[in-house]
Amino acid sequence: MKIEELMQHWADITQPGVFQGYDSSHPLYIFYGLDNSNNKDFVLLSEISPERIPSSSRAINTIVTIRDDGKYAIHFQLVQRQDWDIFAKLCYDLAESTRNSNSQQDGIVKFLNRYMKWKLLLDRDSKGRLSLAEIKGLLGELLFIDKYLLSRYGADKCLQGWIGPNGSDRDFVFGDFWYESKAIAPGSATVSISSTEQLDTDDPGKLVLLTIENTTTLNGKSISLPSEIRNLRLKIGDDSSTLVLLESKLAEAGYFYDAYYDEQKFVFHNMQLFNVSNDFPRIRRSDLKNGIIKVGYQIGIDSIEQFEIKME
Repeated sequence: MKIEELMQHWADITQPGVFQGYDSSHPLYIFYGLDNSNNKDFVLLSEISPERIPSSSRAINTIVTIRDDGKYAIHFQLVQRQDWDIFAKLCYDLAESTRNSNSQQDGIVKFLNRYMKWKLLLDRDSKGRLSLAEIKGLLGELLFIDKYLLSRYGADKCLQGWIGPNGSDRDFVFGDFWYESKAIAPGSATVSISSTEQLDTDDPGKLVLLTIENTTTLNGKSISLPSEIRNLRLKIGDDSSTLVLLESKLAEAGYFYDAYYDEQKFVFHNMQLFNVSNDFPRIRRSDLKNGIIKVGYQIGIDSIEQFEIKME
């Protein structure tokens, strides 16, 4: 099922208390419909009591009921109807991200953990929007996928290897090889490394610098986060599982569409790759004295010129 189909089927339900099964091939029992107050209601059935009941958010009310057959019904009810588009994406992601669960118990745990990640996004300040620095960083990662990784790994593999959105130390990992991408402004003399862990590894890898400049909406060469996401979707094509994976990664990164993002325009100038070898200037955990917990630092870009890989 595609998200457009889910939204259309759900819109066709007009009577309170009416529910439709999500997908008979799905390992979990998931239903969507309208509660008795005519709110959109997404329901997960469980034969076992959930270890924790997910808390409600501003837009979504969560409750757990026990049915006559003894099963637990975990309800996610949309109470802010203007957030329907976001709610539909959330429900679709919850269902599709648990499709390959090994067991019902495994699937339910994944389902609820996934919801908690979404809740953190929905509870953010500034209407859940990313900061300008976060927008620029995410745009840099998407441009790196688009302009470098797609042709080398293919869409599905490079999205599988994109682990930065889940809080990993490095943005992309493929086997024992990694990439760490950084968006920098034109003329930057330094690049910021937020922690020792980002470059502290003996595995081979590359530091990627993408020069991205803020611009105005009048610039004909400008791009935005939504425009680059649309571009990637077009390149992925009709591969529904890979498109779901892209949406899932974007959600983990804190992104769901807002017209505000269309207004934040950028110009992409160039991309540079640097081999991070033993002589590369970096701080490693072994360099730190006991008691030092976290270190961020800056690397002079002119000091790593000899490590640059000339791109074709």
